Amino acid sequence: MAWVKLDDQIFALPKNINLSRDAKLLYLAALAYCGGQLTVGLLRAGGVHTATVQVDVDAGACAAELIEAGLRDVAESGDYVVNDDLDDNPSGAQVRAECDWSDVAVRLRPVVLAHDGCTCQYCGATDDLTLDHIIPRSRGGNSRLANLRTACHACNSAKGARTPGEWRR
Repeated sequence: MAWVKLDDQIFALPKNINLSRDAKLLYLAALAYCGGQLTVGLLRAGGVHTATVQVDVDAGACAAELIEAGLRDVAESGDYVVNDDLDDNPSGAQVRAECDWSDVAVRLRPVVLAHDGCTCQYCGATDDLTLDHIIPRSRGGNSRLANLRTACHACNSAKGARTPGEWRR
């Protein structure tokens, strides 16, 4: 799990002090989204939509305000960049390197097992179950719910550092 660090004077900083309530909320939601998704400040259209819905604000009005304050820029691609994100927060690579993914997997284990019906998704076994990373961690896979599935120990060991498609060939 990633955390977002904020300056304890965030709303007293000169560039933030005159922002509207909605712009402040959107800025915080954008920082949280970037931290949670490990995007290093990059906010694509889907991220803008997610952040906007989470805090129920008008993205258009707030975006202009944040750009004018220098808290957000528009990249050549049309995506937004949340400025100052790395000033207080580690990069995605640092978080991935330092995170105790085993702790994440332990908390998600009951959810994954229930989702998969306590059955190995490769052979159907119901004993000696483990969590498998669909895209292995050694190949950049993460321990988020969408990348985890139930596998018996034998299948998980046999699959190793391959994707399911590579293993089944």
